[in-house]
Amino acid sequence: MEIKAHAFAACKNYDEYYEYLRAHPEILLKETNDYLLLHVSDFIKKGNFALSKKYCIAACLIQYSRELGPQGPQMLFHRLRDPNPAKNYKKDFETQTMDYWELIKVKILELQAQRAARKAQGLPEDPTSDGDAADDEDEGDGEETAEFSDAVDALEIE
Repeated sequence: MEIKAHAFAACKNYDEYYEYLRAHPEILLKETNDYLLLHVSDFIKKGNFALSKKYCIAACLIQYSRELGPQGPQMLFHRLRDPNPAKNYKKDFETQTMDYWELIKVKILELQAQRAARKAQGLPEDPTSDGDAADDEDEGDGEETAEFSDAVDALEIE
């Protein structure tokens, strides 16, 4: 699933996204959406905003497609490619997606600042930790996953 999620995020336009989803409907899962959003978080932390936005677009396309039901991709992409400027589906989608990306970015940067402030005060970076070194021996990505989860817990695409 991970390779297909990355390939989906690498699409360059809505036609490519649609064709990829038609060829690989198995990626229309909440887990794929979560995986892409985790990369949004990682890329924001690394300062790669352009790539994080691409992954956010991919995640939103999957989420919206799923929410529309079995014919979701067909319905969504038909709307996104509608040439009628009065409907503004594409503009609305892009505005909502970038607003969502901005919320994630702000939250990630806030969490990083809080973590740095706690560290500067000699406190554990994670306020739920008692500072015991044994707590730090996790599965590797636990810290990033927890930070991401904190960042998007309250965020929902409207």
